[in-house]
Amino acid sequence: MGGRTMRILVVDDEIAKPLADTVKYFFPTADVVSADGGQRAIQELQVGCDFLVTDYNMPKVGGLEVIQAALQAGLSTERIIVITGSGISAQGTLQNLKAAEALGIKHCLKKPFGLKDMGVLFKEMGLLK
Repeated sequence: MGGRTMRILVVDDEIAKPLADTVKYFFPTADVVSADGGQRAIQELQVGCDFLVTDYNMPKVGGLEVIQAALQAGLSTERIIVITGSGISAQGTLQNLKAAEALGIKHCLKKPFGLKDMGVLFKEMGLLK
């Protein structure tokens, strides 16, 4: 990141803070910012971020809108993780994944997931050694 602190935005209407703490575990020197919904996330994206972890299913402003705002702000699809699956049907999860994939998103975590799952995904993305 060229000498500056990496800024990671974590978005979830239900578990933003615990999810941010989990991300901070993997990136202890990063500035990990939590947003408790899509509207707040879009405001935070105006400040900028190097990496985004966002829930897909949120009231009012959902994950798809957050992803679109991140892409418009110049964030690479390689730097976005979508979280989906909790409280919706398997068909709903599949539809969410297809919508995210249509925008070029390749990285997804399905709820419930654990610390190990997140670590494996970060390694696959080349963010961890």
